[in-house]
Amino acid sequence: MLGFAVLASAECPRVVLKILLSRFPKSPSLIIYDNACNLQKLCMKTAPTFFQDSVFLIDRLHEPGHVSCSPAFIMKFHRYLINVNSQVAEEGNSYLASSDIIPCISMMNQANFIRSLRLWMLMYNIRVSTKQPLNPFIWQVPHFLT
Repeated sequence: MLGFAVLASAECPRVVLKILLSRFPKSPSLIIYDNACNLQKLCMKTAPTFFQDSVFLIDRLHEPGHVSCSPAFIMKFHRYLINVNSQVAEEGNSYLASSDIIPCISMMNQANFIRSLRLWMLMYNIRVSTKQPLNPFIWQVPHFLT
């Protein structure tokens, strides 16, 4: 499932750490992030008990840029993850950027922007989980929401 956070500055491991600590009662067992090597160091310094059972991996798109990182962070060395899509967040961002929502939400105040983005994320997650087309004009409400 996708979620979002409104960032006041550029994304960095400290922002991701703050999101993980504020949104999860227990750390996810698998964390795939483009800068997982540095995120793991920060997490272990900041909240080692919380993250003790988490595996940190660099997503496949960003692996080539991490030549000096331990192979433990590289997804291809974890055979059990061969079918895991490590680009879900990138695909969600791409879909959002290519959708008709951008002209609408770019003119909103922050409160309405966040409400609209939450609704868009809900619809996106339902579409993906129910395998419906990602066309906003061809979408039916799943039976469990009616």
